[in-house]
Amino acid sequence: MLQHAGRTARVVQGFECDSTRERARLVAWSITDGERVWNAPADAGTLAFARKLVALSDVDGDGWQDFAAISLDAATQTQMVSVRSGASGESLHVLRGEADERDFASVVLALNDRNGDGIADWAVGACVKHPVERAHYAALVLVSGNSGERLDRIVSSERVSSTQGFAHGDGGDHVRLLAGKAVLDFDLAAGVVAHVWQSRSAAATPLRLVRGCDGSPCVLESLAGGELCMRALDATTLADRGVRELPGLRPLVDLVRVPDRNGDGCEDFLALHTGSAAGLATWLSGRDFAVLGALRPDGVPTQFQSREAHSLGELGFLITNGNQRPLEKDRGVYWFGADGKLRRVFAGS
Repeated sequence: MLQHAGRTARVVQGFECDSTRERARLVAWSITDGERVWNAPADAGTLAFARKLVALSDVDGDGWQDFAAISLDAATQTQMVSVRSGASGESLHVLRGEADERDFASVVLALNDRNGDGIADWAVGACVKHPVERAHYAALVLVSGNSGERLDRIVSSERVSSTQGFAHGDGGDHVRLLAGKAVLDFDLAAGVVAHVWQSRSAAATPLRLVRGCDGSPCVLESLAGGELCMRALDATTLADRGVRELPGLRPLVDLVRVPDRNGDGCEDFLALHTGSAAGLATWLSGRDFAVLGALRPDGVPTQFQSREAHSLGELGFLITNGNQRPLEKDRGVYWFGADGKLRRVFAGS
């Protein structure tokens, strides 16, 4: 994960316990020189520590962008969220799910100031169990950035099996959440779900929310034949934007927008996939998913397992090594330039 304070930036990564039995921890490195800035311990009683990191706004007023570390609570076997200081890595707030909430913190995202205290707030996704029926409904929990306390919980009337960990905020009053085969538009000001977009095909599996070439929100779907399809969210349905079969690519791990590589005026995609002979990742056209090339960088360990990617714009992108048992020198985040060449490895404690 990348965090900012003005023009200064740091790379942050979570580590689970390694072969030396060292306690799980968070580590931050300066992106300028690769030096370690701080090393912070895990929250007590957690498993699968910092399985995901999400950038938030500066909630403690120290000038550094803070972040959320999502871990598994050992006592309840449910996810919990620890808000961490970007300056030091220390825990500021911890939030756990309620008894009727399943898939808690399947998604965490930053919001604007919702309660008027001058500090940006944040939200988590969950499935809420109906008190009588055997059903779950998608929900969005609004949380105070200042205190870490719940501000509101907006529950939809849409039955879902799960919330899939992908959401997009417009910086204002609306958050779109991917849940099952639907995309839900939460109106934060009104406290309701304003609209629900359903997938038009029973054979389609929604994968994640992305931006279209014009910046409009779209949903990326996998079709029965292995094709990828991007559909724009309009007022009534999911409209086709482009369909492309991607033969030979293993299951998709992550997908991020990167600067235009083929000169068509549209940002392209970097697709991470598991163990494909095609390379570590694949560049895809942001307009029609045509394969633009494979990422085959030198200096990457053989057992590298792509876990997540973050775009740095013209500076390139970061890819996390998700292999939990690599050599200590190989554990961490890899910075690649826009040309795909390895720039620096942020690794080791």
